[in-house]
Amino acid sequence: MTALELLRANQEEPDPEAATRSLDDPWAGIVDTCRIRTELGYRPLYPTLYTAQAAGAL
Repeated sequence: MTALELLRANQEEPDPEAATRSLDDPWAGIVDTCRIRTELGYRPLYPTLYTAQAAGAL
């Protein structure tokens, strides 16, 4: 999911100057869920924003 999709899901529009700003670290905030899935058997109830919206959870 992109930042733009998150903004629009919250009915917000991006800052017009956002496209001209550079990213410090484009991978910041990316999480590997492999260990929690393997060791704890975790599976998200709604794996994407779109499935949560479709289920009426938002």
